[in-house]
Amino acid sequence: MTRTTEDLRRECLARRGGFIVEADLPEIIAADRLTPLLIRHSHGRMICAAQDVAHHCQLVANWPGAYVRDISWPAYRTPAVATEIWRTWTRSGTVNDDKEARP
Repeated sequence: MTRTTEDLRRECLARRGGFIVEADLPEIIAADRLTPLLIRHSHGRMICAAQDVAHHCQLVANWPGAYVRDISWPAYRTPAVATEIWRTWTRSGTVNDDKEARP
C-alpha cells in the first residue's frame, strides 16, 4: 500500500522535526509529485514541487559559494491544502494571476 503525503509528512515530523532527507524524495514524489516542499539555501528560500527539488538543489549547488541548508514541509495546515494552493497557482499559468481561484 502506498502511503499518502500526509502519512509521509507525519513520519518526517516525528523522526526529524519535519526535515526531509534525499532518501525521502522518491516516496514523496510517488505519493504526489506536486507536493510543495520548502528549500532553504544560502541565498534565501523557495517553495517548489517535490518533482523539482533535486533540480533546484543542483542549481543552488552550482552557484559559487552557495549551499542547500535544508529541505522541509512548508508550514501549511496539511499537505492537501498546500497542494491545492499550488495547483490553483499553476493552473492559472502564473503565480501572480489567480483569477481562476477567485469565486
